Amino acid sequence: MDEGVPASALLLETEATNTGENVTLSHGVMIQKGLHFSRFILVQKPFMERRAYATFLKQWPGEQESVICTSPPIALSITPTILCLSTMLLRRHWLILSGT
Repeated sequence: MDEGVPASALLLETEATNTGENVTLSHGVMIQKGLHFSRFILVQKPFMERRAYATFLKQWPGEQESVICTSPPIALSITPTILCLSTMLLRRHWLILSGT
């Protein structure tokens, strides 16, 4: 990967049609892999941070010890390919929440 994250440490959720589904289906991906996390970093477009944060808090069915939402230093006119990246740093796994 571009930032040095090995492909073996990535989990990809690809079935969601909206952000809420993306959050709940991503939880299912984690459970299937036997992973349980309660601390999250959400990365979203700058103007979508508040919505991503609120949606995650409302839709995540598991425990939430800490949730932080941030955005990369990009111009507002640029749309990143990965819209929401939830990093699970406790076990060095990253869960890519690819959604709308």
